[in-house]
Amino acid sequence: EFGTAVLCLLFIVVFDTAGVQHGIGQQAGLLDGRGFLPGAKYGYLGSAFGSGLGAVMGTSPVIIHNESAAGVQEGGRTGLCAMTTAVLFLLSPVLVPVIELIPPEATAPCLVLVGSMMMGPVKDIDFGDLRIALPAFLTICITPLAYSISFGIFVGIASYYVLGCVLWLAEVASVGGKAVQPSFLAISGDDDELIPEVP
Repeated sequence: EFGTAVLCLLFIVVFDTAGVQHGIGQQAGLLDGRGFLPGAKYGYLGSAFGSGLGAVMGTSPVIIHNESAAGVQEGGRTGLCAMTTAVLFLLSPVLVPVIELIPPEATAPCLVLVGSMMMGPVKDIDFGDLRIALPAFLTICITPLAYSISFGIFVGIASYYVLGCVLWLAEVASVGGKAVQPSFLAISGDDDELIPEVP
């Protein structure tokens, strides 16, 4: 059971960190020419250290959250927004009685706005290519329905490889059909017919 728990935690942290970090990095315009985020390993190290410390303290995995997109939208690039948020979180236990008075209906619109800000990079997806469009579409749809970015990314990756296998089999069948075609033409004796007439 320990190995299963570690494996599950690994996938949750890796997928969540990778998805949010890359998306926010693209929103901030920090990706290099190859589409990679410089210094990304420090984000992974921070998530790994935070998740390990959180596990010791009995909390859920500590990862980069989508709400960081709000800071990026307002111009945050250096991490000062995240540090300010961390300090405010340290002060928040004093305000818990006041925070509990705020109904969920009041915070939901904020999350909808953050989600709409994160939809910007979708314009760069090539929806003309089915190999890219279908996995991207499934990732975008499954993530909010499953309440998990890691599950959405997993579905997207799995569908990418399944679709690749299906298209590969279709290509093999097509090549095989073209190889068999001359024998049918030879049997029928008519170049216009691909299938010989039944006697």
